[in-house]
Amino acid sequence: MSNTTESAATMPLVPITTHNHLSIMVTQMNYSLWRAHLIALLTGHDLLGYIDSSFKKSCLLPDGSNATVVSHWIRQDNLLLAAIFGSLLPDILPLVSSASSSCEAWDILTRLCAGRSHTRINQLKSELYRVEIKDRSITQ
Repeated sequence: MSNTTESAATMPLVPITTHNHLSIMVTQMNYSLWRAHLIALLTGHDLLGYIDSSFKKSCLLPDGSNATVVSHWIRQDNLLLAAIFGSLLPDILPLVSSASSSCEAWDILTRLCAGRSHTRINQLKSELYRVEIKDRSITQ
């Protein structure tokens, strides 16, 4: 995405809908899958910078000359935030609903779910190593 006023103002907004684009609902068990799907989707639409904060919101200049750029950024970010909210299950949504930007929602979800996914993976690995088949452990 270009940082110039003209190109940002003429770029179309990209609506991401949970029905058509983001059909995976986030749970603590599938966060990694959901994350990979969203990253691929946003990269394909050149929107990843909104959630990784490389596309920063410009401050409105006193003369208002960049109002169109600022407005476009706010609108696109809110479309992404709505898509993220729409892909959350009712038990997770209240934990993220205070986010005011897609980047903030992304960060909250990362803190909430990423650690638990790794913990669950380690738990499953541990259980797998303890599985025994006719007096033999799985490692034998």
